[in-house]
Amino acid sequence: MMRTLKGNFLSLIRKFPEAQATLDEVLKMDPQINVARYFKGLAYNRAGDKKMAAATFQAVTLKTCTIA
Repeated sequence: MMRTLKGNFLSLIRKFPEAQATLDEVLKMDPQINVARYFKGLAYNRAGDKKMAAATFQAVTLKTCTIA
């Protein structure tokens, strides 16, 4: 959890490549940590990469929601 929060913090202080790398490490260890995927989407959004942000947010939505 601490690395996930570190990734978000790095994004907040505009260190986007470091944030994305940190969050990638978290997701490599456990791809089911959707909060890391969400924070990665925020990092892309903050960096101005709206296309990657949308794709990342969509991945979070698809992994956490079920359609009945």
